Amino acid sequence: WVLDVGCGSGWLAAQLADAGAHVVGIDGSAELIRRARARFPAVQWLLHDLRDGLPKLPDHRPIDIVVAHMSVMDFDPLLPLFNDLGFLVPTGSRLIITMPHPAFFNYKSATEGEVTFRKVRNYLRHETWHIESYGGHNHYHRPLSYYVNLIADAGFALVRFDEPERKDATPVFCLLISFGELPNCSPKGRSTRLPVSVTRAVSPK
Repeated sequence: WVLDVGCGSGWLAAQLADAGAHVVGIDGSAELIRRARARFPAVQWLLHDLRDGLPKLPDHRPIDIVVAHMSVMDFDPLLPLFNDLGFLVPTGSRLIITMPHPAFFNYKSATEGEVTFRKVRNYLRHETWHIESYGGHNHYHRPLSYYVNLIADAGFALVRFDEPERKDATPVFCLLISFGELPNCSPKGRSTRLPVSVTRAVSPK
């Protein structure tokens, strides 16, 4: 079973379903869920505001994989969701998160001589930016330390961190939070599997 958190119009959930997974897609946009249901009726879709955490999930076997692809940077707060994930995701499951790298996303490029660079300002400050793409929406800028600490507070421990390079030579921040055996990730970030590994911290008995 796969849980797609912030599934949008459902394209990724549909691909996972085509690959043989049983998928539940969750999103807070009624319009996007309507489109997902119309395009991919075989997938189960839930309309729910993720700022309130997870909804009541259908009764079935435990979730094997939770995917949050390019979604967690676009809503706030995140704590209710991660608290629920800490209780939901069992040992042996995986949580996969991707997002634009906060050290580079939406910062303007500048050139001095033959050198082009990003002008990064207020990286450590939490800010809300309005992004015009995808119909216009808020983007919540947070430093990498916020996400690492959020994961740790939810009971997970970071064991690997990769930043695959994009075509414009800036990295994308990806998290693979794993509760069992880690999938094979390319060290150069070229794998279709998603790269930063985190494992569930187990309390001693």
